[in-house]
Amino acid sequence: MRVPILARVLLAVTIALSAGLSQAQTLRPLRVAHDYWVGYAGFFVAMEKGFFKEAGLRVDEKVFSTPADGLPPLLAGDVDVHLSTLDTCLTANDRGADNLRVIALIDSSFGADAVIGKSTIDGVPGLRGKKVGVSLGQANHLLLLKALAKYKVPASAVSLVNLNGDDAGNAFAAGKVDAAVTWEPFITQGLSKGGQVLYSTRDAPDLIINAVAVKPGTMKSKKDELVAFLGALAKGTAWAIDNPSETARIVGKALEQDPQAVRDMMNKDRLYTLADSATLIGTAAAPGKAVQTTREIAKFLHENKMTAELVDAGKMFDGGLLPLVK
Repeated sequence: MRVPILARVLLAVTIALSAGLSQAQTLRPLRVAHDYWVGYAGFFVAMEKGFFKEAGLRVDEKVFSTPADGLPPLLAGDVDVHLSTLDTCLTANDRGADNLRVIALIDSSFGADAVIGKSTIDGVPGLRGKKVGVSLGQANHLLLLKALAKYKVPASAVSLVNLNGDDAGNAFAAGKVDAAVTWEPFITQGLSKGGQVLYSTRDAPDLIINAVAVKPGTMKSKKDELVAFLGALAKGTAWAIDNPSETARIVGKALEQDPQAVRDMMNKDRLYTLADSATLIGTAAAPGKAVQTTREIAKFLHENKMTAELVDAGKMFDGGLLPLVK
């Protein structure tokens, strides 16, 4: 006996809904915190292309304004994974040496963080007596100090205003500070207001690195989910490297920026593959360059009284899950 057309349509819809519900129920949840940063292109691609779902994950995003804002939720157990900068991870381990682990690296800034100033400022030496917006005690502060040291300008000769990267960029665009240490897309925004780049991470490569951070307990309780996450992230990163134009559209949608502007921003950032990540982390016996850089940052944070202790950067890294990614 033939089933009436309406009944067949209803049956098909019911089967489709049931299949979708079944798939949603089988996806393993993973709560991921991040801010909006062009270097997370691989993550945004993996979300857009469904790579996390293909890996059996339901990624629940928790978006914050800065890399540091997602840290308290991570430590409190409200999120499982935090995409953040290495300096932020160091501050977490100052509160407790076993608070978190860096299990992979995502990207490094190669011009996407910069000291920008008014067009009337004559290079870094021209910052003497000027008001500069900067996140005190964070990696961008270190970037500014490196710039000043290179041109033999005492830090005391500059008037620092404590602002996070977003606010520093906005303050510069509004004319409230003479210069700012900020990141994309605020560098591009500042340049459009007549600003200029005085010094950037292109002058200090591999200084500002973004990473995947988790609590040590999560490496045990959600080991399979983390391996799947790293695999999907790696797939998204590889796709982003091979498809820059389409990636710029995807990242532009996430950042609410023009794709062409995003394409230019992406040229100021280095995405890391799994192999890059493993090499930069290295091993306990032979630490990689990222560990060495993080030790420099740890020393800077401690000397500037931003951490109570000199954090052991070597103990913060654990690349043990990387070889498990297929």
